[in-house]
Amino acid sequence: PMRWTQETHFDKDGNVYVTDRGKRPAIVKVNPTTGESTDYPTPSLRNSPHGLTVDVDGTVWWSGRSVFLTHLDPKTGKSDIYPTHVLGMHGHTPVFNSKGDLWFSMLVGNKIGNWTRATDKVSFYETPEPRGRPYGFVIDSKDKIWYVEYQIGRAHV
Repeated sequence: PMRWTQETHFDKDGNVYVTDRGKRPAIVKVNPTTGESTDYPTPSLRNSPHGLTVDVDGTVWWSGRSVFLTHLDPKTGKSDIYPTHVLGMHGHTPVFNSKGDLWFSMLVGNKIGNWTRATDKVSFYETPEPRGRPYGFVIDSKDKIWYVEYQIGRAHV
């Protein structure tokens, strides 16, 4: 009853992952066959996971308050955190391109972030609109990023 879930994603085995922004923030794994669920609490109570995606290896990447990205290994329960470097900025919606690199929106901070798999580095890019605040992300078949602007109400490529 105290859950605040969103961002449903499936892994290759059919398990469902969601973010839980409730009283004790967590990433939740649900086995739809058995109904069994497993909570992976966020590293800090200050974290509030917003968006997530599941990698081809079954690990989970999520973004939210107080972190740009966090990489969760459900087998071990361990998380690798890519912390924010600027107070008040955080990641929002992570998505993979065809090369396995991760892009994420930064509603607060008005930027676009990119984690490159080959270098394990995160880069940031300014958006074309000074007050656009990128929200959801989708990557098309040509690896172009599409997103909407929360504040302005436009879509961009």
